[in-house]
Amino acid sequence: MKMCRYCLFFLIAMCISCSSPQQDVNRISNPSYTVVTDSIYTRMPGDIFYRDGFLYWHDPFSAENFLDVVNAETGKEETGFGNMGQGPTDFTFPMISVSSSHGIYVNDLNKNLEILYQWNAEKDSLSVFPGTYKNNPNAFRISCIDDQTKILLCPDNEKLFDVITKNDETMSFGKCPIKEEIQNASDVFKGCLAYNPLKNLLLYANTKYPYIAVYKRNSWNDWILSAEQNPKCDYRIVEGKLKFDSDTSYGSLGIALTKDYIVLSQFDFEAEEYVERDNVGRDVKSMPRSLFVYDYELNLKKIINFSFPVFRMCGDPETNTVYAIIVNPEYELIKIGL
Repeated sequence: MKMCRYCLFFLIAMCISCSSPQQDVNRISNPSYTVVTDSIYTRMPGDIFYRDGFLYWHDPFSAENFLDVVNAETGKEETGFGNMGQGPTDFTFPMISVSSSHGIYVNDLNKNLEILYQWNAEKDSLSVFPGTYKNNPNAFRISCIDDQTKILLCPDNEKLFDVITKNDETMSFGKCPIKEEIQNASDVFKGCLAYNPLKNLLLYANTKYPYIAVYKRNSWNDWILSAEQNPKCDYRIVEGKLKFDSDTSYGSLGIALTKDYIVLSQFDFEAEEYVERDNVGRDVKSMPRSLFVYDYELNLKKIINFSFPVFRMCGDPETNTVYAIIVNPEYELIKIGL
């Protein structure tokens, strides 16, 4: 009898343990937020970055000063920098990342140009430090690990990530989430990339389906997969190209790393209007309206639903603050506390 009671208790405990992750997910609808600025004048904003109390948003349609600097507390537009062109310090295809110490790096995809920009609001001055790096035209994203090291997301590679250093040292790591050899890997494996320097963690979130991976950095050439979500998805390969089935969930279209959370912009069709896969990203109205909030072990903690599209995101790694560009109905830059 005692043994039966023990077995029954064990089974109940196991059921509770298995079901608890679902109970821990907190759904939040239309939370309060603060508008930092509504002066986002562009046809479509590019990526947004946070560093040292300032927000840097990219205007991909601007040839001059394509990076705008906004005070994250007051909303004041501080300055702008970065020019497109063919000059020695002009960019043809800028890729932007946050310095781990101070400032913003802009690298050119097509040539080995790298410039570190450092804005000093107290002195009202912009310091510019031109340099070079080992560029890779096949890269899709770049992330600064430290001022000596960068990581490139290269969807065409057998290993997804290239590490490059100022000393021209290189190495590759990172598994492809789908094993088949395909001709359209550059499209299938593109995604969001971000690094938290305070935790030494790199996050990759696929755009085309909800694959997420977290890598722990031990040294510049030693990276370990520490957490992963690779849900089953349905696809077929036609003439060498992978095509996802229409009912396969879309992946992440934005990413923010904060002190305690990974925040992804994803569709939550329980709370928002359904969007066909082929229509995602065609215009601002077909962007997600929900934020999925995970801890760094990839346990889902919150789902935050808004009534408007959340277009671009970044986070403050020292707090749990997220900054986002939304469409409401014009572009606004907002601040959300988690």
